[in-house]
Amino acid sequence: MKNKRKRIAIQFFGHLRTFDQTHASFLKNIVKANERAGLKVDIFMHTWDEYEARGLSWHSDNNSLRGKKVTNLDIERLKKYYPQLKKIQVSPSIKSNGTLISQANVKSLRENYETEKGIEYDWIIQTRPDILFKSPLSINVFIKTLYHEELTEIGVNSDNVVLCGHRMFYRMNIAHPRHVCEGDMIYFYKPSTNYLSDNSIHVPIDYIFERDFKFLRVHDVHVETSSKKICPKKVFLNILAGFVPFKSIRHKIRQL
Repeated sequence: MKNKRKRIAIQFFGHLRTFDQTHASFLKNIVKANERAGLKVDIFMHTWDEYEARGLSWHSDNNSLRGKKVTNLDIERLKKYYPQLKKIQVSPSIKSNGTLISQANVKSLRENYETEKGIEYDWIIQTRPDILFKSPLSINVFIKTLYHEELTEIGVNSDNVVLCGHRMFYRMNIAHPRHVCEGDMIYFYKPSTNYLSDNSIHVPIDYIFERDFKFLRVHDVHVETSSKKICPKKVFLNILAGFVPFKSIRHKIRQL
């Protein structure tokens, strides 16, 4: 008898922001990476009817998105970007506690779908639409390590464990399992685990902020677009440097 194909549910929460620029990296490095490992992937999303949060933010990189409404065309584009999308809910924007409410709502979407279809997911991946993924993340690689004999011998198992990407030791000189820096951008756990509970154990994995994933803000999109525009000229000057003395054009290269 063949082993039952494991199911994972990906839960998107929060504002859409730069989803137009991040969706391709998500499909390649999260969805396809796990499908290649034999997992069945479904997607659920809760978002808000405005692109950016109304409340205060510790940065201003997305200010140009404030007040921009999510349209029906945006939702249709979402469905096209994410063929595995099973359910989506768009709620009126609020000023506070948006993250927790969005996380709770997308969880309800997934649970209702499980009830409707008579299925259960083995693992949940939780992330945001404005994350750019640079490297593949196949969760089986890390789940397997949880059952390594060095860990099982001391009683470690997957119960109450939240495996998370991180940015340890960048903003703080300690790593505490109750507060893993950037540990809430991409993380995965069993459906029975309450990832917000004091009893849950947040375990950083070898998937690191900036190296493997990052926020993609409006400012970043503009910078990357500008870089692409000047790249051909810079390439031409570097090629030219192979035929003429480099010192005669190096100042032009450095200005780009």
